[in-house]
Amino acid sequence: MAELPSIRPALEELLSNRHTIEARGLYTTLARYAHRRVERTARRRYNDVLSAPDREELVAEVLYQLMSGALARFQGHSTGELLAFVRTISDRHVNHAAH
Repeated sequence: MAELPSIRPALEELLSNRHTIEARGLYTTLARYAHRRVERTARRRYNDVLSAPDREELVAEVLYQLMSGALARFQGHSTGELLAFVRTISDRHVNHAAH
């Protein structure tokens, strides 16, 4: 089985120079994924607790946490690991906001 390319170079680009096309592409991917995850989790588990504005605020909080240090601490090397990392942060924010 062929080894998948590492996500590390794209992640380093995002963290060091956020204004490149590559960094923007990764940020957009992460933002879309976080948005979908927050929406899905909030609707399935906490639809009666979290309103649409609450969910939008949670997405912003997830993205802020990622860009303000969480991505710098990420230790994985694959896209799957990165998305699992974002999923964990998203789920934690939704669960915390609902309780």
